[in-house]
Amino acid sequence: MDEAQLGKIALEAKQYDEAIELYTKAIAKQPNAVDYYIARSQASHRRSPPNRVQALADADKAVNLATTRQRREAIFESQQQRFICLYGLERRRSCCFKYGNRKSPKIKPTWLENQENMTIELLNARGVPKDQAVVDIQERSVSINFPLADSSSTYEYNVDPLFSAIDPSQSSYSVTPNKIFVVLKKVSPGYWKRLEGVDDGSTAPTPAPRIPQEVLTGRPSAPAYPTSSRKGPKDWDKVVKEATRKEPKEGEKGQNKEEYDDLDLEDGGDDVNFFFKKLFADADPDTRKAMMKSYQESNGTALSTNWAEVSKGKVETSPPDGMEAKKWN
Repeated sequence: MDEAQLGKIALEAKQYDEAIELYTKAIAKQPNAVDYYIARSQASHRRSPPNRVQALADADKAVNLATTRQRREAIFESQQQRFICLYGLERRRSCCFKYGNRKSPKIKPTWLENQENMTIELLNARGVPKDQAVVDIQERSVSINFPLADSSSTYEYNVDPLFSAIDPSQSSYSVTPNKIFVVLKKVSPGYWKRLEGVDDGSTAPTPAPRIPQEVLTGRPSAPAYPTSSRKGPKDWDKVVKEATRKEPKEGEKGQNKEEYDDLDLEDGGDDVNFFFKKLFADADPDTRKAMMKSYQESNGTALSTNWAEVSKGKVETSPPDGMEAKKWN
């Protein structure tokens, strides 16, 4: 465990001096971590005797960082800790909401991601000089600083630590007339739970959703049809394949039977068309006449193999239920 995690354990165990020491080491490594300042402020305020001045200084620092980074939950927690420190110092009149050092409330940070990259955007960052924008990308942090066009102040945006490691050499940023965006290359592909990291050790990206094998191979599994059979649903694709399977011809008995199962069917592998072509090819002349007459006269809506019935008259068009047959000019 790192210093921050050990400091959290010490704080919960009411070992405040040890917690202060551990959080001080953690802040030295990550000086923009809001949670560390809040925790050290709590430890300084609760120790005996309390160091309320140091506790208030840490709370003020946490408010400034949280407001700059626009983290609502952190702003509330740091403001709450600041109120407690001011109350302990009997400075009740100072117990008001502090807005921190955010320079421009119009600029709105946002982020979006895919499996490979995390992109941070600063919307409404208008008129930023490209040569004066400073973007520092590290393995576990990113900071953006630039002068505001409408004032003499500087806008600061920091994320430290990031949720997971990134590759600075493959990351980049761009300054446009209306916004600044930073593209961070993830070391481990996957989805992050959030932009910023915390002390719970959850820094591993969420693996990407598994793609079904039938999508990758292009061979979807056969659909299961409702059935009342005790043996379960019947695989009709298999039934058609068995019916259309080409058997070995005379003189070819030495070949493997499975070779005939794997022969390419006609019409690009359409089992249904091959089935009816095979049926027509193997039929006697009367059956063939019945099939041709019924199919042509019914406009493709009927197919009969009974010549005794079909020969009696014209086969009428019989569209499927819910459809209507129309003549085309």
